[in-house]
Amino acid sequence: MKEFDRVTALLEAKGIKPSLQRLLLLHYMHNAHDHPTVERIHADLVKQGHSLSKATVYNTLTLFVQNGLLRLVGLDHSEARYDILTCDHAHFVCERCGAIYDVPVDFDQLNLQFPEAEQVRQRDIFYRGVCKRCTTQD
Repeated sequence: MKEFDRVTALLEAKGIKPSLQRLLLLHYMHNAHDHPTVERIHADLVKQGHSLSKATVYNTLTLFVQNGLLRLVGLDHSEARYDILTCDHAHFVCERCGAIYDVPVDFDQLNLQFPEAEQVRQRDIFYRGVCKRCTTQD
């Protein structure tokens, strides 16, 4: 129950009412480090016996992103993925199995300049290749 106390405190700190669905979703995300999609999150929670709609999952995740509890990861123009790690970091995407790995990056060291940007809200770098797990299966 300590975990639910922790996620309750996180929600309340952001001014979000801690409903059962919100607690379940934030708890799920704290244990999912593989950047799940709305569909996968919904299916996993339904398998666990929880009754919630896909729209509730989507709307709650959107609320969490808007309040800085999650990060939206847009790897391409298909499905959105969600990340519990909200600090700036890069991602490595395996082209064989589709796994997504967090990669630490010091964005300030890159010294990128954006003369036309008034404000930068999120910094993303994506690397693509084949992960070690896939190459050892060859």
